[in-house]
Amino acid sequence: MHNQNRVIVAIDLGSSSIRASAFSLVEADNDLNVVEAISGTSTSSPLALVEPNTGRIKLYLERDKKDETVFDAIDQCVDETLVKLRARLGRLAFEVVGVSFSNFVMNLLGVDEEGTVIGPEASISYACNSPDIAEEVATIRKQIGEENVRIHYQKSGCFLHEGYALAQLRVFYNRSVKNVCPEVTKWQTLASICLCRWLDQKSFPISYSEASWTGMLNYRTCEYEPDILNLLPNCCRRALPELADFDEPITLQKGIPSSSTYACRWPELRHARFFLGVGDGACANIGSKCSTMDQIACTVGTSAAARVCIPMEIGAADFKILPGLFCYRVDRHRVLVGGALTDGGSVVEWARQMLNIKESGAFDECMHKVSMLLDARYIQSASEDASFARTLTVVPFLSGERSTGFRGGATGAILGMTRDTTPAHVLLGCIEGVTLRMNAIIALIRQATEGDRKQRLIASGKALEVNELWRQMIADCSGLDVVLDMGTSEGTSRGAACLAAESLVSSKETSTAALPEQSTMSVVSTPDQNGAAYWRRATTSQEVLINALSPIFT
Repeated sequence: MHNQNRVIVAIDLGSSSIRASAFSLVEADNDLNVVEAISGTSTSSPLALVEPNTGRIKLYLERDKKDETVFDAIDQCVDETLVKLRARLGRLAFEVVGVSFSNFVMNLLGVDEEGTVIGPEASISYACNSPDIAEEVATIRKQIGEENVRIHYQKSGCFLHEGYALAQLRVFYNRSVKNVCPEVTKWQTLASICLCRWLDQKSFPISYSEASWTGMLNYRTCEYEPDILNLLPNCCRRALPELADFDEPITLQKGIPSSSTYACRWPELRHARFFLGVGDGACANIGSKCSTMDQIACTVGTSAAARVCIPMEIGAADFKILPGLFCYRVDRHRVLVGGALTDGGSVVEWARQMLNIKESGAFDECMHKVSMLLDARYIQSASEDASFARTLTVVPFLSGERSTGFRGGATGAILGMTRDTTPAHVLLGCIEGVTLRMNAIIALIRQATEGDRKQRLIASGKALEVNELWRQMIADCSGLDVVLDMGTSEGTSRGAACLAAESLVSSKETSTAALPEQSTMSVVSTPDQNGAAYWRRATTSQEVLINALSPIFT
């Protein structure tokens, strides 16, 4: 069968939507595997999968009805994508050779001894920002001491924080919820549960990538860190999932067994190779062609992150994480270094709701005013106009803070409002607030990767894909070119497909993803030097405000 008819189905399980997409697998002359999106085959469904603050995973599509779950919605997306594939390529004209997952991380769900999901009450995620978990983080800090907190950070790549699994699992088991804790035989991820359903298994390992985002994996050894496990009760340690690289489990290589009801439902997938879930941040980097240190992925969707891929085989010991950054495993060959914000595009959505600019026309008009305000501020800033002091300073921690301070109990704030403040001022302040926090991460990444090298930012995520002004603001603030590569739309799904393609066409000992992919059609935002003074002052204003507020975060 000709290469262009070999298809990979990528499933993107995001915190605010789910998507199934099809990509053709092409083996290029330089042995670099290439995936190309098959137009007209993507299927998406808006679906909020996490509860704000509690971080619980919303398993049921309707709160009071348990007859339809998120897994049914995922199945339906796959159904529709396969229907579109058949219509576009013909039933006999293609072969699905791989099914891959991008998974929002961290997420864990408890299952019983039969592999049945227990319910939202036995689930945790990165979105947790509740006071009791923040209190547990403080308890752990006191229990082990600040020196051990720093040691754990260097081993796991994750700062002790309520968004990771340790504190959440301790609270879950300490509560001893009647008829819940004893039932949790194994913790699984959304992706691993999908695989169990489809491949007729009770549990699967989770990938090094997914495990790394729990904050309990030693990213050098790719094993759970013993000193962290010792902080968990025995029943929890026994329930932790086994670990493997995303392409290692033999069961995944055998396709859908005849015992599964999905063998008839999805005949095209019977002989496909399946893959464990990979963290959405890792997929976004690979999918946006950021597989080398020269290209920093800058993603703004519901959340936001900046990340760079660094080659690192298992067992490497000569890397030290700069405070403020994370270090997660992508796979056995490389790690992902960067930082993340719980709130990115969600800050803009919050502002739109609050300011009642929900309609597209009203939002576009407001964004035009934002652009005019920014131009005026660049001019005022260059002339040292004192009116800068009357602009808004926004701390965008609506759901708490992750990078770079990881301050427990952090909340958002707006400083500088007067009677003259308009919706455009607030919207600009919100976008600027996220931009400044992103730049704080980018500056650390450049330091960690010897930032004198020629680096550029590769934009991805819907918020940046559709908002040219936001891309320009990030370019102006960071002083780096921001590139929107038109060939990397649906970057997270594309990354999941790229990783599967790499495994399918490469030997197990080597990795071709470290080879840089070339940009195709791209739009470049070049830094406007007229804004340099403005962004320096804005950076100082936000840092001063965050430091002033920190003592009252609870």
